[in-house]
Amino acid sequence: MLLFRQIIFVAAISAGLHVCAQKDMSWSENYGKTIAVFGGSFSVYKESDIAKNYWAEKLNLTITNYGKGGAGFSNLTQAHNIQHEVDLACAADKPQYDIYLLWASTNDFSKANKQIGSPDDYTAADGYDTTKLQTQCGGINYCIKKIYEKSPKAKILFFTSIKCFRKPNVGTNPYYKGSHGLNRFVEAQIACCKRWGIPYLDQFTEAPFNEYNFSSYVKKDRLHLNTEGYKAIMNMQATFIAVH
Repeated sequence: MLLFRQIIFVAAISAGLHVCAQKDMSWSENYGKTIAVFGGSFSVYKESDIAKNYWAEKLNLTITNYGKGGAGFSNLTQAHNIQHEVDLACAADKPQYDIYLLWASTNDFSKANKQIGSPDDYTAADGYDTTKLQTQCGGINYCIKKIYEKSPKAKILFFTSIKCFRKPNVGTNPYYKGSHGLNRFVEAQIACCKRWGIPYLDQFTEAPFNEYNFSSYVKKDRLHLNTEGYKAIMNMQATFIAVH
């Protein structure tokens, strides 16, 4: 069944993300589930409601959004970081959600002194070194650990960062050779997911945005998606949730 769902998702990407034209995705084991969303501005700006409402419509999801603009995984991004968002969702008075979605922003790349870290940060490998909570990887691992402590059978999904057009080459080039390009942060996000066996959607690679067409999908700030940007990725996101 898992292989079948993966084939469906690959087919969706290959077909230009225009599959699943049916009224819903009731075939998915995630149909009718509850989902908690964590992230920065990409997950909370009003334009993002287009995508989230689409997921809800196709999958009959009940969505609770804990995201806040400016948040990243590092605890240096701001007082309200994604670690804090997960703390709020995992409080004793909160329910256990069926799905926990970690949606990476670009804030770890643009803030937090560019500390990427290692996939072993804040794990048993370093004795849960709290100084590593300053790195992107340490923050990701903290969130995963906290969620599993709250809900051991929870399904965790991950959306990677999308290209950042404020910093051409460093923010958009998937082959950038420097140590602190956005591609390095995305590679580390994926490495953390692989460490835990968590499904991830590589939006940095799969989202149809590039230096030639981004003005059609991105706001004048050259960073945040406009309405058309979310429309361009919402089916890819919904299909990913459906098959995982």
